Amino acid sequence: MAFKTLGSENVIVRPFKVHKSQTVTYVSGSNAFAEMNVGTARRFPLTTIAVGPDSGSQVLVINSFTPDSAVANEDGTFQEPLYSSVKHLFYDSASTQTGSVTGTFRFSAAGDGYRGLSLSESVYVVNIAQALWGEGIRPGTFVLTATSASVAAGTGTIVDDELGRLYVGGSGSVVGNIFYNIGVAVISRLISAANGELIQENGMFFPSASTLQANFEATQMLYEYTILATMEPMEFNFSNNPSFFKPTLSGSLSYSISENTTSSINTETEQPLDLIASGTLSPYITTVGLYNDRQQLVAVAKVPRPIKRLATSQQSVVIRFDV
Repeated sequence: MAFKTLGSENVIVRPFKVHKSQTVTYVSGSNAFAEMNVGTARRFPLTTIAVGPDSGSQVLVINSFTPDSAVANEDGTFQEPLYSSVKHLFYDSASTQTGSVTGTFRFSAAGDGYRGLSLSESVYVVNIAQALWGEGIRPGTFVLTATSASVAAGTGTIVDDELGRLYVGGSGSVVGNIFYNIGVAVISRLISAANGELIQENGMFFPSASTLQANFEATQMLYEYTILATMEPMEFNFSNNPSFFKPTLSGSLSYSISENTTSSINTETEQPLDLIASGTLSPYITTVGLYNDRQQLVAVAKVPRPIKRLATSQQSVVIRFDV
């Protein structure tokens, strides 16, 4: 086996994105949320108390959240802390107003986009497992559809506008945001299904036993490697195939079996066949192996048909593969 070191000038790496259409569903109350989960997030209830010697001089506003009495979602998350986390992570950071999109604020948390949404007292948080969206959801492909056996769901859908904002049917008022880089959507929560519709112009109603379906395109970055392996004249013109050689007797070796007995065997050396030694026949290339700096085989390239090695000429093999 012969080796040759390749330098960085022999390798070209080209990154490119690929997309795959995905469909995932979540049924409220099913306790199956490994792929997608919908949780309710509600603002902390506030309590005003008087402090100081004069009960009318000062007031302190605090939240009255306690784990023992707090409402939890199906996955065990508490609704009030979830709301606080969503507000702090996504919306408090959207402080830079932009002139390119009127009346909105731009957020940088979890991917760039436009807010366009004022958080209501409660929202739905849709969380999709990363295994389904890879490195992000492709902007402009996110669609939500809600159905229920007990409520006439209507025909409404929630669609993103490629800028991180969610609309009902793709137009009208903003009812939520999609954060492409972490697979999370925030949607305004309705307390009832007015007119028998789960998805309405100002938000979504998602009762128990309802089904939410998300359609989107997942994004994954791949890297195409192009490797140029060049064989200079007289390189790689030998073979390890046993048929490449012929046995040649070169002498004998004597050894003792006992004190008064000796024996001998013929020793053999291998030489290339005459046709190969004379250059009449040349080896053929069928496989190219790529090794790392520890001499570990990391990739194997097969040619569609054997290539004759021209021993006195320079030959190059181009290898491409994706990772």
